[in-house]
Amino acid sequence: ILYNMGLTYHLAEETKPKSIAYALENAISLYEMAYNLGMHLYDDVRTNQVVMASLNNASHIHHQLGNYMKSKEILDSLSFFILSLQSPILEEDAVARNEFLLNVMIMKEPQG
Repeated sequence: ILYNMGLTYHLAEETKPKSIAYALENAISLYEMAYNLGMHLYDDVRTNQVVMASLNNASHIHHQLGNYMKSKEILDSLSFFILSLQSPILEEDAVARNEFLLNVMIMKEPQG
């Protein structure tokens, strides 16, 4: 639920430009809560997906706001989290993890 609420605020910034900062700050807070809760729950595929998506999305918002160091810090946490997981049983789980890792590799601070 926390992740979905964060996603709602994250996407709200696209429809209501006047309240962008408010929406993005709320989205980051909710993603952080979802991440923290996920880290204390049973280690299962859905919980891990929420943790990965929360980190990925929070990093994206920080990047969007120009907080490149914070974005990189969160992406490093995402990478560490993914690499600490057991090998996935299902192919779709492996694909999802690889997509998040690819995002970690390509998200860079803009040049110039």
